[in-house]
Amino acid sequence: MKRKMEYMLAGAMAVVVALSSTGCSTTRQERSAQAATKMAELRDLLDQGEKQIDAVQKAVTDLHRADASHLRKAYDRFDSEAEKMRNIAGKVKATYSAMKKQSDAYFKEWEAELGEIHNRDLSKLAQERRTLLKQHYQSIQDATRQLKNSYAAYDRDIADMQRFLGNDLTRAGSSMATPYLERLAAEAAAVKAATADTRERVAMLARIMAPE
Repeated sequence: MKRKMEYMLAGAMAVVVALSSTGCSTTRQERSAQAATKMAELRDLLDQGEKQIDAVQKAVTDLHRADASHLRKAYDRFDSEAEKMRNIAGKVKATYSAMKKQSDAYFKEWEAELGEIHNRDLSKLAQERRTLLKQHYQSIQDATRQLKNSYAAYDRDIADMQRFLGNDLTRAGSSMATPYLERLAAEAAAVKAATADTRERVAMLARIMAPE
């Protein structure tokens, strides 16, 4: 009975990361499946973002090393990779914002429903389950804030590089950007670390929610 109840609660709590609204006719198993799908989408976006950071950094390195005859081609690739990065970042932001709105509402609803459980043992089990999952959800929020901050610093410097070299696309111009290369590399590493941390926390919540 306890195992069955845990599974039912896991299914109900699945909506903490669901992006779509669920009606009264939606079963808990369906909500769990929907949440699993949305979590997989978020993890995939984070994985894409981490790989795109590598692509941007390679483009920066190639631009720095390019001779005069290849500067334009190298710059265009750098500019293109930076825009791809921003496109992925926008999707991550939209996905997380929708997830947070849905999950906050569901936690509030679940808190109200806890008061309607009269069996003391089931009430205790439900509260413990809710607390556990909310703690893991909170850890995702914390990791996402770190990711947001590290990405903002990196994107700002990438944008400065685009503006600087866009106005002075010469070998001298790219050489003048040399002092920023180490800074960009350090910022890229910070973004990748924060991305990996966020992705792992989402995966951890998915594992906790999955029935055994």
